Amino acid sequence: MITTNQKISTLDWRVLLRFFLAITTVVFSFAAHADGEFKSAGLEKLQINSGICNGWWGQASWKCTPASIPGYLAVPNDTSKNIVVIVSHGSQGLDLHHRWYADHLAEQGYYALVLDHWTPRGLGQVQRSGYTKASLGSGGNALNMAIDTLAATVALRKDERFKNARFAHLGESMGASVARELNRPWVYRAAAQVLGEEPTEPKAFIALYMGCTEKNKNDRFKNIPVLFMNGDNVGAG
Repeated sequence: MITTNQKISTLDWRVLLRFFLAITTVVFSFAAHADGEFKSAGLEKLQINSGICNGWWGQASWKCTPASIPGYLAVPNDTSKNIVVIVSHGSQGLDLHHRWYADHLAEQGYYALVLDHWTPRGLGQVQRSGYTKASLGSGGNALNMAIDTLAATVALRKDERFKNARFAHLGESMGASVARELNRPWVYRAAAQVLGEEPTEPKAFIALYMGCTEKNKNDRFKNIPVLFMNGDNVGAG
């Protein structure tokens, strides 16, 4: 959903439209889940300082421990767009089609940074082992994925290539819920506390079959544009 009261320049709207169209091509080109392991050959390997957080932010129960999140960066031949798309997997973890996303985005002129949220948390296919067990204690939830995403913006800003870059996010299922989390102002404050510095706000989100895990009438949300995409028989994630 793109809100009409969004204060974005004409240039930014054009960039976002091209981004949305590029992602639409990805979605309709690839299956929702692919058999096979994620292939990192040819991608830049990064380690991103983040945290594993549990409890309620702002309350005594909120506790975070340091975590190093693996990231895999696909670099386009033409870097003039200077946009980084951060990719989050669903509860199934990384697999082959996340590499397809990265390659296709790079072909369209976007940097693509695929995050492995689960490995440093000791998680596998969460939809099989249990969502509650993964969330409580291991940080296997959308809030922690959102903090990882903001941690990636902090890490990339320290690279000369990305000092003036804009960021967007592509997530599927549980990873798509990052779009919800990062439209909440308090999540940025929580992330800054965890990371020790201010992260950069993404300019757009693509949410592929977002997990329907929450109804919320109380939070106040930002106006970052989100494109929701859902289809038939996309499987669980």
